[in-house]
Amino acid sequence: MDIRNVNPFPVSNELFNAWTPTNTSSNIPSLNATNIDSGDLSDRFLRDASFVRLRNISFGYDVPAKFLKKTFIKGCRFRLQGENILTWTKWKGFDPETFTTGGTGYFPTPKVYTFGVDINF
Repeated sequence: MDIRNVNPFPVSNELFNAWTPTNTSSNIPSLNATNIDSGDLSDRFLRDASFVRLRNISFGYDVPAKFLKKTFIKGCRFRLQGENILTWTKWKGFDPETFTTGGTGYFPTPKVYTFGVDINF
């Protein structure tokens, strides 16, 4: 949202709706504002970061012993696990859970899928 970041970084397209003498109903400050650095003293950028996340889910399947009778395998289990699969939020950034004091140099919480096979001999 800082007009000074237009060249090196991507900025929000909400800047197109900035206050002008003909657009007085905007909640985006004028691009000609002289108090740009006072944003740290304002609640203007406070956002609702509430979210619900499916953090961890795991499925497993044990192969029935009757299918392993004629083999040298005593047990077999297949596993599938997922982390951070779904997040429900109105947050506009990468991730409502990522803590940062700036808008650059961080990454969202990754989605991780793990598949495994446990074989007992």
